[in-house]
Amino acid sequence: MTKKVTAWAVHYFTASGALCALYSLVEIANNHPRNALLWLMLSQVIDGLDGIFARKVNVIKHTPNIDGNVLDLVIDYTTCALVPVLFAMKFNLFQQNVDMIICSLIVFVSVIWFSRRDIETKDYWFRGFPTAWNLVVTALWLFDLSPAINSLIALIFIILTITPKIKFFHIIRSPQFRNSTIILSTLLIAIMSIMVIDRSAENNIYGKAFILIWTVYASFVTIWRSLQPDEVV
Repeated sequence: MTKKVTAWAVHYFTASGALCALYSLVEIANNHPRNALLWLMLSQVIDGLDGIFARKVNVIKHTPNIDGNVLDLVIDYTTCALVPVLFAMKFNLFQQNVDMIICSLIVFVSVIWFSRRDIETKDYWFRGFPTAWNLVVTALWLFDLSPAINSLIALIFIILTITPKIKFFHIIRSPQFRNSTIILSTLLIAIMSIMVIDRSAENNIYGKAFILIWTVYASFVTIWRSLQPDEVV
């Protein structure tokens, strides 16, 4: 297999995330929340791997007419913001009298965030919350909290999205705490997927505990990095 063919294969792999978004939308329309979330989880796995593959085969050199960054951003906006918002609306995650306002804010601030030229620091930390609403919505659905609490949590993340002095890690590329971040985040995706498939009491107890542990970990490293100079190389 030539390097050019391999590079195209990587782009096709990235583009398959768009199919995950489509299939998730179909499941939302058919009132199947579990299946919809599983497609979003699969899109997260694809998003975590495609960058590694792209850098390894040097897609910029072998497929110069395809902008992998634009391709990735288009799919990320769909799978990480737009589809999760539709999921939240369909399954009434937010308080009824403010749900449209919250969903509108999520869509609006997310598209602005994805348009930033300085979306990352030089050491690959995101400026502001990286619009990972696929994970947020999945966690809210699993915890089955009240719509009022969900709405408050959503507002906090909306504010963090437009707060550039707050630095969130890139699961794969941020060098600080890299190994622990990859391990814990991989376990998070796996555990959340298992919980979506089987919401038994036992799975929920241990699964929710791990989600909280990951949240504490993510908060700690976010605060630590945010207190450092803007660029750490």
